[in-house]
Amino acid sequence: MTSYYGNPIEPSTHRLQNEHVVLDICTLGASVVRLLVPDRAGTLDNVVLGSPDWRAHLAGNAFLGDIVGPFANRIAGARFALHGRTYTFPANDRGNLLHSGPGGMHHWNWTVVAADDTSLQLHVRWDDPDGVYPGPITTTVSYTLAGRAVLLDIQAHAQVAAPLNIVSHPYFNLAGARPGSTIADHTLRVAAASYLPTDPTGLPIVGAAPVEGTPFDLRTPTRLGDVVSDPHAQVAANHGFDHAFVRDGEGFADIAWLADPGSGRTLTIASDEPALQVYTAGGVDGSQVAHEGPITPFAAIALETEGYPDAPNHDDFPSTLVLPGMSFHRRTRWTFGTA
Repeated sequence: MTSYYGNPIEPSTHRLQNEHVVLDICTLGASVVRLLVPDRAGTLDNVVLGSPDWRAHLAGNAFLGDIVGPFANRIAGARFALHGRTYTFPANDRGNLLHSGPGGMHHWNWTVVAADDTSLQLHVRWDDPDGVYPGPITTTVSYTLAGRAVLLDIQAHAQVAAPLNIVSHPYFNLAGARPGSTIADHTLRVAAASYLPTDPTGLPIVGAAPVEGTPFDLRTPTRLGDVVSDPHAQVAANHGFDHAFVRDGEGFADIAWLADPGSGRTLTIASDEPALQVYTAGGVDGSQVAHEGPITPFAAIALETEGYPDAPNHDDFPSTLVLPGMSFHRRTRWTFGTA
């Protein structure tokens, strides 16, 4: 038996399938490793980046398809204060904490609770292996196929007060995830009139800024190849997008639309989260390996429905604090089609 941070690693992969969608989930990180959907001619192809095996998963740093928690995205200075106590963590990204560090939920082997042909429920009882993050935190994630849609349901409880931002971290390429394929010709629309500008370490520096008049205005379908090379300082510093878009409205609703004109595949994302992190993978260096080989810049786009980054350090951001007895419950839906 192999272990990681004392957590036994004996992963298994489970396939969900209906007449439209084939979805492979690995118990390590409750991770999406393959997602096959048809193009306009009816040909199935994999449209996500996924780790080829659990060893590559543990060695990687791109969080391919993982469930990330207990706090996704960044926490400034790898610390936050809560109820008079300061919690400090090993920094793993330019002095900050990114995606909860190597001991996060993405490196734990989740337990299968229930499974059938079109649904899978997994569970983890997570304790910070460094003994710092408040916990333990029990989390259940459910994947369900419904026609051309994949439904994700994440529920969690903490035994002590804890900031929770538990999210799915998928990378999509609707043209097909293969060597040489990029998202340059994809178009993206996001229902967001504002976004969070970042400092050189990826942290939000001010409150929400309007997208009007900037390359972040994705309120109409926008070709990604045109905006990731824009000279705007925020785009240039991140080699594209790595920003949280503040969604319009509240409640569970469609918030983003991705399309590939070559294959005809489309993706509509619905969520009840307040933000969508858009990462165009401009900063990858080929060291992370997916099924098809090393990941190169703009090979896919990560679209993460989530709470605001660094929320524990911003009183003006929507709170991510979950108290004992409260439930963290978030839903996301990916609906695939053709045009």
